[in-house]
Amino acid sequence: MRFVFRTSYRKDMGLFRDPVQRNWYVALLVGLLALPFLVPSYLVDISLVFIYGLCGLSLMVLAGYTMPTSTSRRTSGCRGWCRWRSRPR
Repeated sequence: MRFVFRTSYRKDMGLFRDPVQRNWYVALLVGLLALPFLVPSYLVDISLVFIYGLCGLSLMVLAGYTMPTSTSRRTSGCRGWCRWRSRPR
């Protein structure tokens, strides 16, 4: 692990810790920009299917944990008026 001792606020407020980290991010950016030209088109389509699947799964997990689509009167948040309104007359 690498620890960098900063001696000024300018170094502390910098975007990268050191030149090595900056070079890795530049290499990552160049690789991401070159990737669409290097891989076949069907691989890109398969990757998009997995990305959309991951998004759908995360939305299902979010909805399952927060339960915003509950239709039960007990959990829908209505306190008195809904119960009074739903009684038979």
